[in-house]
Amino acid sequence: CKRGEAVTTKGYKFCNYIIHVVGTMYDGLLKLDGTRPKGHECTSSCIKTLESCYFKIVEEIKKHTDIETVGIPIIGSGEYKVPFELAAEIAIASVGNALVDWRNQDRELFEMAGIKKICFFIYDADSTESNRKYQCVRKILDKYTPVFEKNRKVVYQTSWKASLRYWEEI
Repeated sequence: CKRGEAVTTKGYKFCNYIIHVVGTMYDGLLKLDGTRPKGHECTSSCIKTLESCYFKIVEEIKKHTDIETVGIPIIGSGEYKVPFELAAEIAIASVGNALVDWRNQDRELFEMAGIKKICFFIYDADSTESNRKYQCVRKILDKYTPVFEKNRKVVYQTSWKASLRYWEEI
């Protein structure tokens, strides 16, 4: 499928369904040693593509109301080199916002859906790094959960940060 799109296939013996998405490569600045200058993030199109991945995942969940549990990786944070903290913030905000939209647009279908649990997958071969990533995700969830519980959407970047990003792109 195209970047930012989703396709659902059978899960065969692994699970009932697999929702496939294609993220996007990190397109911010990298130093020659592969590290990122502090404060440099992805372009707005990179962010929009990642957000689209999560909204499309929720769209696919809507089509399969028998789905009870969903496992979602932090898209783009591995081989595509999107900074983990940014990728995690986009993941949690986008999934939560998509669920709030779904509930507000079609409460009956939302309540009939079987979704009971969403898990964000974090992997790193280094257990210390894996724990750091877990703590990062936990902190974001702790910040956003009270907002989602009130059926409200979150904004994960300030207007100043978004404006600065657009200015850098121009």
